[in-house]
Formats: sequence, structure tokens, C-alpha cells
Amino acid sequence: MAKNKTDKSKSVSSAKRTRRRRNIHSTYERLTPKQKLTLYLNDALAIENAAVQRLQSRIKQTKIENAKQRLQLHLQETREQQNRLKHLISDFPEV
Repeated sequence: MAKNKTDKSKSVSSAKRTRRRRNIHSTYERLTPKQKLTLYLNDALAIENAAVQRLQSRIKQTKIENAKQRLQLHLQETREQQNRLKHLISDFPEV
């Protein structure tokens, strides 16, 4: 009986996830192209923000100087990408 209860709770949480995905999808479909682009740019910026944090952590942990220099170069490029995204988002017309 415990197994059925576990299976049932898994299917309930799965059903909730499915409903949530449908709600997000239907909300996304109602957005204008400008709103969709703004969301996309914000998602891309969030990814770059996370990458900066990871790279900073890796640089601190890295003992091999050549690898550390490569990571610092990558961090610099990631920050440049962050700045480009920030400018795109701020220059984008209000929706």
C-alpha cells in the first residue's frame, strides 16, 4: 500500500508540473514579440551573471597559472557580454 501512495504522490507532482508548464506556455503565447525578446535577453543576462560567479570561483581555486589566465580572459569576455546585454535591454523600447 505504501508503494501505491508513493506512486500516487509522484503522479500528482507530475500533474502539477504539467499544469505549470501549460500555464507558462499559454502565458508566453500571449506575449508580444517585443515582450518575448525582452524575456529572452533577461534570461541570457541571468545566464551570464551565473557564469561570472562560477568563473570567479574557479579562478580562486585554480593553481595552474596558465589555466588561471585563460579563465580570467573568459571572465573578461563574459563581462563584456553582460554589458552588451545590459545595453540592449536598457535601450529596448518599453513594452
